[in-house]
Amino acid sequence: MVRKWWSSVVLTLSILPVGGNALLSQGSSWASRQIASRHYPNGLASCRSLVAPTKLRYFRPSMCSSTQQDDEPLFRSIPATDISKELSKFTTPRLRLTQSGPLRHGAGALSDLRQASIRFVLFYHSVFGVISVRNLILGITVLAYGLQQYAGRAALYAGARLNAAIIQHGQYHRLVTPIFLHGSPMHLLSNCYSLWRIGPLAESAFGRDRFALIYILSGIGGNLLGLWKGSARSISVGASGAVFGILGATGTYALRNRPTLGRGADALMQNVGTILLLNLVFGLSPRSGVDNLGHVGGFATGAFLGLVLAPSLKAPHADDDAGWRGGRLAVRALLAAVLAATALSVRDGVVLTQGLMARAAMGR
Repeated sequence: MVRKWWSSVVLTLSILPVGGNALLSQGSSWASRQIASRHYPNGLASCRSLVAPTKLRYFRPSMCSSTQQDDEPLFRSIPATDISKELSKFTTPRLRLTQSGPLRHGAGALSDLRQASIRFVLFYHSVFGVISVRNLILGITVLAYGLQQYAGRAALYAGARLNAAIIQHGQYHRLVTPIFLHGSPMHLLSNCYSLWRIGPLAESAFGRDRFALIYILSGIGGNLLGLWKGSARSISVGASGAVFGILGATGTYALRNRPTLGRGADALMQNVGTILLLNLVFGLSPRSGVDNLGHVGGFATGAFLGLVLAPSLKAPHADDDAGWRGGRLAVRALLAAVLAATALSVRDGVVLTQGLMARAAMGR
């Protein structure tokens, strides 16, 4: 058997949770070198690149054979020295807190949330920088109607505002999904035409963020009033409440800026009142099928939001008044929350629609 003699020093580190001590940062490598040099002066050169060891194993084998069988006894019991207590002398409560697992994982989650928010903002501006909000809403509404035709009556059963399903089964997505559903092509055409006519003026007056916020919240407000005052068996679909909300917001915008707009504000408010009155009269006719509660609720919600969010025209050369500049971040945060709730509601409606379609297919 050929044997080779070695005269090297081997340092083996094993990171063990002794005494509940956590790992130290790179700033404590100086402490580990000081401790290693005190106990093991021959191994100091090998400790320069080490970072905060907890267990330091030091051994000097006298010889090493070329066979694995002869080498095994050398590694069965290697002496170890616990230096975690001495390392703890060079730490501080603040360092141990910042390096703790819960804090590091929590900070990582916040960092991921921040990155996701940044990506959402970039996507939001890239989309709305190319297409206006009103045209995007029109496109989504038409696309939703096409998907509704593919799904058949299951989409209406799953997404319409059915008061009994909301009250008894907690299907609150039915307060949002009716905004994107319509009962007939004429129903879809009338709402899209109204939004196409009044949308440019409202979006230019309120801006993209406030316009989208008013549209969605007005649709939800109309469905809430229909749920509150409507019968348990009532069912409703359509974007009429959202469109009436844009109409009400435009009227309060003209009312707030009446001193600046002059006769233009009076003409605008007169047109808004005429449209509202005609729709109410038509809706009160027998067998009209119009959800008057949804119209009134959407109009009232939009009028209130328009009164709160309408910009002032007293400083025409300014981007907006000081109050709006301070609340811009809050409005965008609220819009993000509303869009997230809308996405979740649409997801629930789609899942329920797929379930109804599957049950219908099994019944055949």
